[in-house]
Amino acid sequence: MLKIATKEFYSATIKQLGILFCFVNSIFFSKKNDFTRYFKYFCGMEITNKTEPSGAFYDFEVYKVTEDATWKEGLTKDRSIVVLLKNANSVDLDLLSKIFQAVGTNLAEEVCVINTKITIPYKELTELFELKKVLVFGFTPKEVGLHLNVTIYQTLLFQKVQFLFSDTLETIASNLSKKKQLWGQLQGMFK
Repeated sequence: MLKIATKEFYSATIKQLGILFCFVNSIFFSKKNDFTRYFKYFCGMEITNKTEPSGAFYDFEVYKVTEDATWKEGLTKDRSIVVLLKNANSVDLDLLSKIFQAVGTNLAEEVCVINTKITIPYKELTELFELKKVLVFGFTPKEVGLHLNVTIYQTLLFQKVQFLFSDTLETIASNLSKKKQLWGQLQGMFK
């Protein structure tokens, strides 16, 4: 009795490994005909339904995400310094101009400023610009598509790009310690 049970166990295990082999083989080598052939061999069954699953297959709704590309309009793409601002007003923009003037960089000629409410993926920034420095005011790293553990007011080098994440300019303008933290990091970035 034990020998029969052991034989059935190994037979089932080998069959499961065969199915797993078919699946892995089809993923890595992407030959549809091979998957069907191997599946028939290991399982003794033939796949007859080769259509893709319908919407009834999913137990959740699938939504098409529309992207807002209005932030790309009017950008000067020959800049290597990009500043992302979260919904900045004219007072914030004046402060930004003073910050860049203090570090010896011409905001109008050397920096691309993107002022938006929506999140902007880092991947899209890399497609548009040859980035060297990115200053982010008000967005978290995850909001720009970077899953990094970042401390705000600390420069970070990632993929040969210097990043500096900080609070919104409005928050910085009203807090002297945050101004000092930002200034200390900017001096290191723009030596």
